[in-house]
Amino acid sequence: MNSAVRWIWGLIPLLVLGCLLAIYELPGVEQELDQSLIDMDLPEWARLSVDGRDVLVAGEAPSFQARDGLLYRIGELPGIRRVRSVLNVKENSLPFVTVFRKTAESVAVTGSIDEVADRKSLVSELEGGGLDVIANLVVAPGAPGRWRQAIGHAVWSLRRIDVGSVYVFGDIVFVDGVAGSAEIPDLTRQLEETAPAGIRVVANLTSKSSREAIWSAVMDRTTVVLSGAVADPESRRFLFSRAWEEHGDKVIIDRMIPHGQVPRHWPQAAKILLEYTSRLWTGELTLNRYRATIEGLALSSAASADIAAIVSRTMPKEYALAVKIGIVPPGKPLTGSACQENLDEIVQRRPVGFAPGGSEVSYRSYQSLDKIVHTLARCRTVAVEVQGHSDASAPDSEVKALSLRRAQAVMRYLADGGIAPERMTAAGHGSENPIAANSTSLGRSRNRRIEFKIATGE
Repeated sequence: MNSAVRWIWGLIPLLVLGCLLAIYELPGVEQELDQSLIDMDLPEWARLSVDGRDVLVAGEAPSFQARDGLLYRIGELPGIRRVRSVLNVKENSLPFVTVFRKTAESVAVTGSIDEVADRKSLVSELEGGGLDVIANLVVAPGAPGRWRQAIGHAVWSLRRIDVGSVYVFGDIVFVDGVAGSAEIPDLTRQLEETAPAGIRVVANLTSKSSREAIWSAVMDRTTVVLSGAVADPESRRFLFSRAWEEHGDKVIIDRMIPHGQVPRHWPQAAKILLEYTSRLWTGELTLNRYRATIEGLALSSAASADIAAIVSRTMPKEYALAVKIGIVPPGKPLTGSACQENLDEIVQRRPVGFAPGGSEVSYRSYQSLDKIVHTLARCRTVAVEVQGHSDASAPDSEVKALSLRRAQAVMRYLADGGIAPERMTAAGHGSENPIAANSTSLGRSRNRRIEFKIATGE
């Protein structure tokens, strides 16, 4: 018997054993998956169809954030093989976006338009530039207040670049193109200085003689827009993935273009900017060949100083770094009930996490805790109890002690952010108050949580 035949006969027992394991193990995996789906507190607008380890999600989500958040939660369940989505998003939650793309022969305009009359007027104005106009616009409600002024400035900007794109989102105009014979600093300043009041311009311009790579990320409370040059398609996918991980409760818009000419340390610098500025309330990040800049607003002075310090410490030494981070004003005072609603919404959107088995707050939770600080600063008359909860995976005395240490760690973070320590108390409840079954990994992860309860005397 030759070696090939012996190899085949030796493989047969392994195949038989694998089939038997699959037969006996698969029902258990599917049963745990079914229980996890039951425990996950599915929103009313979603419907699930389960076929073994495959899940189909249908319905109408109230927003992109809600849709993406649900799909992410389902995809993380143990035993899931594939998640398919036929979820729609309600029309009034769609971002109001208008995009112009200019080539040497034509202008294409796509996205949202406020009224039919606006569509005709815009197309007519573009045709006056002597280029073919391709319009694929959808009349939609919900145009921001300064939308018409932003569109007017977008058309004006489009005429000052040879080729490229102009992108309108709310009161922000992004200009990304080739400046032709104009000097880039002069044209950039012209675009910014001629913008109507209340309209912000972000320009990523290159010249025919110099194709310098410039990348930017502009973020507000609901959206992150990534634009400009990246090294290659792989870098583009990586940065989009990082943005989704760090800003998972926002809409991520990708306008990045592979450039091919970026420094060796560029990907690391872009990753650092995205990761450590996720705590900004609003902001703009830019990165070119030798310089990185951060401008924005943080939710507390402690957060502002911490962001600047950690980016300065981790940024590759090849980059000059400029940081300008202000503080978001506290806003109007909140009643006790409104304060509690805000606190609940914050931790529901992004729960506070810790190092496995320990009480060190994970950096990704700083964003949520900064929002907690900002909310409590608007509720100056309330006292708050920071409650630590755990699963039932260890003896009660151990999980109670761990949940208390975690609550105390959160309380220290809030105190460092400016909340008076005398307003706060910490409590460790261990596994006393589960919100999901401890029989599944998803249920246990939901039970490991931090909650904030206020006492107002109202």
